[in-house]
Amino acid sequence: MCALKTIKEFCRAGVAAHESGDALGAEFQLHQAYVWAKGLKSPVLEAKILNTMAVFAMADQRPAKAVPMLREAREKVAARVGRSNKLYAVITNNLIQAEATFGRKGAA
Repeated sequence: MCALKTIKEFCRAGVAAHESGDALGAEFQLHQAYVWAKGLKSPVLEAKILNTMAVFAMADQRPAKAVPMLREAREKVAARVGRSNKLYAVITNNLIQAEATFGRKGAA
């Protein structure tokens, strides 16, 4: 099986797990996809997976976990394809939301 197909299957399994309420299962599946993407040396694919993991962490009320993942994802995109693209903008917007939520939770 090719690596991209494996990554896609891990991502789909992660999404399905998250939709069924299995946050740990989702995190595990997406982490596996991330490991495979790192093996391919594909920083943009790594960033997309990190972004998904962070969005799920935010949905599960864990902004402290989401913030570093989004920062890493944004750095990977900026280094590889620059800052003038849709993926960079999406990750930046998610990071702004995560930081705002983390700030509110930290102040509470």
